Amino acid sequence: MTRTQENRVTVFESNAGMHGKIENRELREKIVRVYGLNAGLLDSLNACARDFERWRSLHSADPEKSIIGTMLEDFQIWILNGLGDLQAELAELLPKIEKYINT
Repeated sequence: MTRTQENRVTVFESNAGMHGKIENRELREKIVRVYGLNAGLLDSLNACARDFERWRSLHSADPEKSIIGTMLEDFQIWILNGLGDLQAELAELLPKIEKYINT
């Protein structure tokens, strides 16, 4: 587990001005929602990476290792749920983008 790059969603951020030109309000909102889900997920992974590094540096007999391990297990469930949400949103968004482009 390693930290991601700071600029994790370059395509979205470098084209932010273009999003306002999308005439379909629902599509614009959906794009921003997917961006937000993605950015939040990556930010959370970056935060978790620090805990993982701390956990990895501890001796197995250290009681803190167990506490951090439990936190990381809970976080894993949260990340998997967030990833599922992101995948569902993308599954809805991509056909809408394709339809918008082709009309």
